Amino acid sequence: MANRVLSIETGIWWTKVAVMEPRKNAFRVVMAFSFRTPEHAIEDGYIRDKENFNKALKKELKKRSIVEQDVVFSINSSRVVTREVLVPAVKDKQIEGIVTSNAKEYFPMDISGFTISYKKLDTVQTEKGKELRLLLVAVPDTLLNNYSSFAKDSGFNVISFDYIGNSTVSLIRKNTTENAVIVQLEEQMTIVSIVVNQKMMFQRVAPYGYGTALQAALSHAVLGIYDEFEAFDFLMSHDVIHDMPVAAEYANLGAGKENREELLEEAFADIRDAIQYHIRVVYSALDYYKNQTQNEFQGRIHLIGDGARFAGMRDLIRAEIPLDIATTDYHAIVPFANAKRPDLPKNGDIISFLSVIGTLSEPLDIKPQEMRQEAAKKNTKRTAYIVFFVAVAASAVLIVTSSIRYLVALTEQRMLEARIGQLSYIEQIYEENVAAVNKANAYLAFDSATHTDNEQLADLISQMEKQLPTTASVQSLTVTDNVININITSDAKLTVAQLLMNFEEIPFLGNLSVPSMSEEIDEAGNTVWQYTVAATYIEPETEEESAE
Repeated sequence: MANRVLSIETGIWWTKVAVMEPRKNAFRVVMAFSFRTPEHAIEDGYIRDKENFNKALKKELKKRSIVEQDVVFSINSSRVVTREVLVPAVKDKQIEGIVTSNAKEYFPMDISGFTISYKKLDTVQTEKGKELRLLLVAVPDTLLNNYSSFAKDSGFNVISFDYIGNSTVSLIRKNTTENAVIVQLEEQMTIVSIVVNQKMMFQRVAPYGYGTALQAALSHAVLGIYDEFEAFDFLMSHDVIHDMPVAAEYANLGAGKENREELLEEAFADIRDAIQYHIRVVYSALDYYKNQTQNEFQGRIHLIGDGARFAGMRDLIRAEIPLDIATTDYHAIVPFANAKRPDLPKNGDIISFLSVIGTLSEPLDIKPQEMRQEAAKKNTKRTAYIVFFVAVAASAVLIVTSSIRYLVALTEQRMLEARIGQLSYIEQIYEENVAAVNKANAYLAFDSATHTDNEQLADLISQMEKQLPTTASVQSLTVTDNVININITSDAKLTVAQLLMNFEEIPFLGNLSVPSMSEEIDEAGNTVWQYTVAATYIEPETEEESAE
């Protein structure tokens, strides 16, 4: 790898960069900084406005005299999907084949447009014997190609890709011996990772980030906040979770005193609800871990990410979740090359940079199809050269020892002919197998012809009864072909997000969305939210796919 590389993480509002020096089985950080992402340049990890983003990035690099061109991208997108799976305990070179052949089983979606990478987590003893526990990460090829094309147009050389959920956990796991729940509050998602005995046991990615709190602050004009950056600064300096608003601080914003106090209380309540929803995400992950292991988690919480810097956030986590919060000096565990450099983040802010700094700790081998094909071509060319020189050397030896080779070849031919005679029974077995497959295909064709998408309706209703939040009520259920529309009412807007997260656990539902939502007042004067959840059935696996 190069002497120095750039680690870049693109966010909707903030872009983070670290200059890294790779070392054998280690690395050092030369510099780390962040800058505001140009407006509308990034959308859920995708670089939409490449020209403006490139100008902003080059400007920041030039300001700091950074000339490195080799880049590692830390992927920050809610479209990345992770899974923990068990596979037979095989050699490392065989793992990729198992993951590839069973990918459809691991991910209940169309994975034809995804690159799947894996990381070994542990070796466990199960009823089937020894098995490997793997973390699988599926990244859309369109996302990887988006970064690759941006790098090519901007003069950068992409070394590899990593995922923010992996880079952060790797860095913390290698520098602590205690059990940890790593709660990572990012712009558009919350990542909860559980580490036990320095092994990652579980990771949950919820599509709910601190950006919801920023939007809540923006939606109340009484606060005088006009963009997400002002909202972020506001939540850094105002403990809306525990404090009540002081109306005098907002006296110049136009509203009357009485009305202003009411509007401020409403604004603080909305922001507070958005922030407190993170507690549900953490509890959900801890409950899942408890159900899987039949044990309560024993350890501490590591609260990181930009959202962890909000005023009162640590106190909220400490009060709501019965676990201690780690007071780790993260600045001390990061291997900085020169701690006197003025651009290094302060210790209080280092929790925002762990995901971009940890990309060289234990990176995932995420590479787009184009990079994999290029590497394969290089290997093929190298192999061709090796074969050529070996052939030349072998030819020289054959010329000198032609008579000996002839005798050896003749003996080998006779042995092969004898072996062919011994194995002739295989042809009969093959023909029997072909006949059996043809019969099976006829039954499969009949089964496919009689299939309807609505065969899973009973299971759908059963799963909905388990996953439906207690405050939500189904008014009607309509199924047309494979399209499902569910009309639901609830007393809280946040229930919609909880319901979508729960419905994602239903294995045969896909393409979940909320096409319509309205707020009404019922006869008792209570606020009622009415909305429609749309979804489609996921095509069930065939018997052949299940056998694989």
